Amino acid sequence: MNKFNNQALAAFLLPNSGEITKENIVTLLNTLIQKEHFQRDFYEWCHYMLPGPCGAALQDHVEEHMKDEMDHTKYLQRHIIHFGGIPILERLPVPKVESTLKAMLEKNLEMEKEAVQNYTDTISLLEPLKEFTALRVDIETVLSDEMEHVQDLERWLKECR
Repeated sequence: MNKFNNQALAAFLLPNSGEITKENIVTLLNTLIQKEHFQRDFYEWCHYMLPGPCGAALQDHVEEHMKDEMDHTKYLQRHIIHFGGIPILERLPVPKVESTLKAMLEKNLEMEKEAVQNYTDTISLLEPLKEFTALRVDIETVLSDEMEHVQDLERWLKECR
């Protein structure tokens, strides 16, 4: 999954007109939904595959992160529908990683850091646009969850050596 930054995000959303439209926002939100599904699916795979006693101890926490990712898709879907779009349902394949606890947690951490960057960039883009205030507030909520996930994963990597 490719990251985007403000410049790339603007180019992605503003290919011709230079204006942010509801259609551009729907495209962005569908990209974010696909990434949320990707994260959720990877968490689910990890939930079943977490090895060892530390992995077993983390299963409930991983399940909570899975639920958060699904909640994020609901926020995004609601805005897509409000803007007249159709939420994307296409799923990406779960990434292949070594079946060690460390490898799984590191991959999750990488994906969560990417999500933090993507949502930070999206908020920056929406900040000056008053017509998207409700969306920005929901994205700030999602960003807060993603930042918490990063902290959790960093802690788990230290605790489960």
